[in-house]
Amino acid sequence: MSAAIKLSIELQRISALLHEALNDAAGEDVGFVLLVSTNNGEQTEVNYSSNLARQDSMLLLGKMLTTHELGMSDVPLHMKH
Repeated sequence: MSAAIKLSIELQRISALLHEALNDAAGEDVGFVLLVSTNNGEQTEVNYSSNLARQDSMLLLGKMLTTHELGMSDVPLHMKH
């Protein structure tokens, strides 16, 4: 079984654990999008998980890409304050 398939099988369980950890860290419900990649030597496989509606996930990813394309700072928020 490939790494991508193994990860695909486990991704929802991992996402549930991540959601719980993020909520604990923030002290409130946190939305997230998780992208993971594996490479089987021939091609890169991308797995995706989110606790948001697909439309909201795509908006979040779009915002991140736009920020990057505009050359805006990606300094972590806690470093800005």
